[in-house]
Amino acid sequence: MGNVKQKSKQDWMDPYVRTLVGHNPDVDDMLMIKLIDANATAPKKALPISELNQTEIKLLPKMKEHDRIKVTDDLKIYLTKIGMKIAEGAKKMYE
Repeated sequence: MGNVKQKSKQDWMDPYVRTLVGHNPDVDDMLMIKLIDANATAPKKALPISELNQTEIKLLPKMKEHDRIKVTDDLKIYLTKIGMKIAEGAKKMYE
């Protein structure tokens, strides 16, 4: 059975596209990934804004304006359907 070398994980993304998007998510993508990881995908599963840092909180108005998130009356946030798709794509790009 000899020595079997394990290949390093290949990047599935086209090299040109990778140069455009980079290897690390920006703060918008990090917040979207944080919300999808927290399963904040409906009002009953929403994440309290108090669990976000100041940088993330500053992103909320723009994300709401672009219909990526919704804010509940009790100041929790969750992803919209389009937000979920974007978050899933971002997560896949940067895993």
